[in-house]
Amino acid sequence: MAKLILIDSLGWQDGLFNLGLAYLSSALKLAGHHVRVIDLNNKFRSPEQILAIVGRDKPDYVGFSVKSATFANAVELHHKLAEEYPNTTFLYGGPHITLSGTEILDETPPAFFIRGDAEFSLPAFVNLHQKGEQDFRSIDGIVYRGPDGDKIEVPTKFHTKIDDLPLPDFTTFDTFADFTTYPLLTRRGCPYKCTYCSVPAISGSRWVYR
Repeated sequence: MAKLILIDSLGWQDGLFNLGLAYLSSALKLAGHHVRVIDLNNKFRSPEQILAIVGRDKPDYVGFSVKSATFANAVELHHKLAEEYPNTTFLYGGPHITLSGTEILDETPPAFFIRGDAEFSLPAFVNLHQKGEQDFRSIDGIVYRGPDGDKIEVPTKFHTKIDDLPLPDFTTFDTFADFTTYPLLTRRGCPYKCTYCSVPAISGSRWVYR
């Protein structure tokens, strides 16, 4: 069993709860792992407070969920955590990562990046990594540096049967006691090609209904 802390990176969207992290929580728990979500958008914590939480919980993995506007905050926190806890493995996911290529590897301290839907790929990565594997090319959507420093990028696949996913688990959120609404997912993907919208690139160009 691995222990993970997932962080909804600090931004401007207070009052909204990260549905993607709730889906990842249920998928990781189903795979036998322990998950905690630090929800910075609904309960502010300073970097020093987050360092203290990580020091107390001693997770094997710390993951950042990022949008483009929250990426810089995540990287700043990553630098501090990596300096204090060099044996922790760091992960990134979210819309900004899904829209990025291998250039993302040059923008952060060492980490693994998972693009697209991660409910299957993240538990699969953790299971392999826990066994000491170094080849992760079987993981959909992963971007990482190989043992020789070469950049490796695996194409992203989108789920076509999201009814197969476990229901989202918000009990892992450290703000769960403050919930007054429950977010729902009715579909992923969009077939339209609006020039101002990135949804088809983030979640696929097909309507997939729950």
